[in-house]
Amino acid sequence: MEGFNTTGRRLTATKLYEGVPLPFYQPTEEEGASEQTMVVVACGPYTTSDSITYDPLLDLIAIINRDQPD
Repeated sequence: MEGFNTTGRRLTATKLYEGVPLPFYQPTEEEGASEQTMVVVACGPYTTSDSITYDPLLDLIAIINRDQPD
């Protein structure tokens, strides 16, 4: 889009450009068996509402040490 904004509050369009559609995704087949990847995703808080200890974080660290994600 092209245009002008003289007041800083409103953009007045003078030209609208249309994009070219991208080609559809074509998956490629890899030779041999594909490896699986293990990922651990975690989000805090790592304390409970009734304690200031980091027991949930320690549990997460224990799981990471046990499962050893990639």
